[in-house]
Amino acid sequence: MIPAYKRKARIAGLVSVVTLPAFLWWSGQHPGPSTWEDNPVSGVLGFLAVATSSYACYAYVKAKGRSVVWLYLGPLVLLLLKDHAKDGQPPKHVSEVDWA
Repeated sequence: MIPAYKRKARIAGLVSVVTLPAFLWWSGQHPGPSTWEDNPVSGVLGFLAVATSSYACYAYVKAKGRSVVWLYLGPLVLLLLKDHAKDGQPPKHVSEVDWA
């Protein structure tokens, strides 16, 4: 895995793991129909939970040396992907391979 992306995925995953329960707790404390004007904290926490979990998946795919297209298959499939960057370097594309 590529260390820089692996670190980013871990940090984003940690932030996501903290913000999702905070969002659920805050929403439970303020039940009923709410708008952005009534309860902006809930909106911010919800956005952070979604954004950080999405970025964590993106960074995880990049750390494995894969294309971003793999994100469409879902987070469970991402865990099963083989590592294409075992030496810590991104894989060479066909156009970059020295054919000589």
